[in-house]
This record gives sequence, structure tokens and C-alpha cells, in this order.
Amino acid sequence: RKTLLFANSHSVVERLGMMAKRMGLSAGVYRAGLDPEKRRQIESGFRSGAIRILATTSALELGMDIGDVDAVILAGFPGTITRVKQRVGRAGRKGQKAYGVYVARDNPLDQYYYDNPSEYLNGEPENCFANPDNENIAKMHLLAAAKDTLLGEDEARGREELVRPLVESGLLKKLGKFYFPTPSGIASVRSMGIRGIGKNIRIIDSDKEKQIGEREFPMAVGELFEGALYLHGGEAYMSEQLDLQYGIAKVRKLDDYPDFYTQPLSIKEAEVIEELQTAEIAGFPLHFGKIHVKTSIHGFLVKEIFSGSKMGEHSFPEPYDFDFNTLAIWIDFDSIVSEIQNFGEGLHGFEHVFISMAPALSGADGKELGGLSYPSGRMYVYDSIPDGSGAAEVVFKKFSQIAAMAAERLGSCGCEEGCPKCILDPMCGNDNRFLSKRFALEIAKRFGNK
Repeated sequence: RKTLLFANSHSVVERLGMMAKRMGLSAGVYRAGLDPEKRRQIESGFRSGAIRILATTSALELGMDIGDVDAVILAGFPGTITRVKQRVGRAGRKGQKAYGVYVARDNPLDQYYYDNPSEYLNGEPENCFANPDNENIAKMHLLAAAKDTLLGEDEARGREELVRPLVESGLLKKLGKFYFPTPSGIASVRSMGIRGIGKNIRIIDSDKEKQIGEREFPMAVGELFEGALYLHGGEAYMSEQLDLQYGIAKVRKLDDYPDFYTQPLSIKEAEVIEELQTAEIAGFPLHFGKIHVKTSIHGFLVKEIFSGSKMGEHSFPEPYDFDFNTLAIWIDFDSIVSEIQNFGEGLHGFEHVFISMAPALSGADGKELGGLSYPSGRMYVYDSIPDGSGAAEVVFKKFSQIAAMAAERLGSCGCEEGCPKCILDPMCGNDNRFLSKRFALEIAKRFGNK
């Protein structure tokens, strides 16, 4: 059958493609960040039937003619009910018998819907969101407006601080009373996203001395550090150099498909810049506003590709540091710190499962949110792109519901000490150290069960 295999991140799609090749299956890999010519070849191959199985991210979720599809497999819950329907709806459009399969992965959100199938099928519609105050996004929207119909002086008035950098960078050009996009400006519009725009890291093949793709800056730091295994277009590369100053990562193609993958280890810090809204939830003060986040990637783990078991750990002589301002929610639990044994471990666990549940009601992709908690009682959940995408504000408004879902998942998981179905996060920056399911549940119970 012609099958689309949807996964929720670049890394998972690439790992699925690598697994398929190791198993002797003919499968393509499709995602953003691939060379445009490569993407067109894959699209054509799937339409013609030369490629029968295609592992893909949301890049093929909508807006792309890929011909007939017999089956759709969801490798994990895609975060929202809307996406479930959109993805499964890709199959059977020619009137043929079609199949939809949901594979629940070992994470809290997947297991929540596995245990609550009525909500999986008929759940509350998710929020759409964007942050109009994000200058990076606003500039690209102006560029898109100029591409649609020339941007007049009157429309640009009051937005000079946004238009000027576009002109200076060669993306816009003024002719008479109008601004119009240059060829590079048009190319930028075609690659833009509505919620997350900013600096990208260019990925260079060291052997061919040719750019093979690019990655958004916050993602690239955690995927292209020196020594990282980087999977790209179904091929395996080893990162040899990551230059944050010049925005370049140099990678070298491996001869064989490895049996491992790499995961960064990091330390985060957060500081409040400005409070914009406040509320009280279950007796705890909840805030929304602007914060400054600093992340230091100090090493990485090597894990077996199928089982995820740890094979090794490496430290960097100097960490990769990056910081940015963004939007966030933060809640203070200091009033109950002394009431709960090992409170810090419990809050760390609650943070994990809370963020896992957030996409269901916020509409955000899991990687659009980051988290940080302190043993002193404060927990942050923030937009993971500079200046904020708008997801955190939705989390602020839906906090009680998300917390109740977290309580339900912790209470219904049958494990004793914590597992991937509740508090263990495969992307945790400190490798799931200092976690407690028991005390996470004690915190979650303050919000009741959904």
C-alpha cells in the first residue's frame, strides 16, 4: 500500500527512515530543511508510486498534492485533534478502501488519549495562536504583504523600524512610493512559518563543500553540536563543527547507518523581565509575561537507536551557550514546598507531564514549548523561539485544564517509580535525573482530575 508515516519531529522521521533502510524496506524521508530539489524529487516519486512508503513530518499534512494514499500511520499522537483528522484524511481520497492507524508511543499525551478514546475522537477544538508583537514574525509578514501586492508608503508608515532592516538586508527594495520584494525576499517568504522566524544555521557537507539544508537556531544548537549524529534526508552525518557566530554547521556523511543517536545535555536558567498578566489557580499565583532564558549545552548522550538505552556520555571542554527573550508562564508553589517530601524532584516530574499535555489544548507543537523548574518552588513554561510564538499565553488561559490532565495521567499510569508513559521525557536536558512520580502526583492533585 502507498503509505504515509507521520511523525512529530525531524529527528523521529529521520530515525524511522534509517530504521527502514536497516530492515531492507524502501522508504523515503520528507521534511522541512531538505534541499528544495530533493523535496520535489521525493514528491514526484511518491505521486508516481516509485516511493511506496514515505516518513514525513507535518510538511505533508496539508496544501500539497501527493496523489493517492492508501494508508496513514500516525507514529504518535500529533498534538491536536485537528491534526489527527487532517493526517488521517490524507488517505482514501480517490475512493479506494483506506486505512488509518494510531500507534500510541510511550509518552504522557499519547497514553492519555489511548486511555480516553472519546476525547481522541471528539475532543475540544484547539486554539490557534500567533504573537503579533514578535518583530521577526512581523517583518516577514510585511515582506509577504509586499509580495502579495506592493507595499505602499502609507501602509509602511509607523512600521519604519520593521521595514528598514528588510531594505538593508536586501529583502525589500523601494521604487517610487512602493516597496517590492527582491528575489531573495521572495525566497524568504516561501520558506517562512507563521509563528517562528529567526536566525537559521546553514548545514554544510564538508566533503562536497555544499549546503544541504538549514535548521532554526534554537533547534540547531541541540542537534548539530560537535559529535552529534545528524540525520538528514534519510542519510546519516556526523557534525564536525558548529559555529554559532557565523551560523554554520559542518557535517560529514557516514558510510553506514549507525545503531545509535545522540541527545544533548543542558542546563537552563530563567529570569523575569516583565509581568503582563496574573491570576490565581488552586490558591497558587500564576503569571504570564516576558522572560530571559539562557541554555548551556555541556555534553551529550549516545543512545541505542531502537531501545533508547544509554551507550555513552560525553562532555564538552566549553559549553554551547545561547540565550533569548521570550514569552512564558510561571507559577509559584513556595507555599507547599515544606509540605511535600523531595519537592524539587516532584516539581520536575510535574513539569514534564504538564508540558507533555499542553499541546492538546494549546495547539502548540511539543517543541514549541520549553520548561524549567526550581526546587524553591517556581515552574516556568515558555515559548521556545526568540520573542515568543504566542503558545504560552494559551497555556496561561488553559492552565487548570492542562494541570488536571496531568493529574489524570499520573494517577492512571500503572508504574511505581515513573516511566516514559508519565514523567520520563526522552529530551530532558539532564537525562531524567532528580524525578519523582509520587511527589509529582502530590503536586498535581492540588488541581484535581479532569
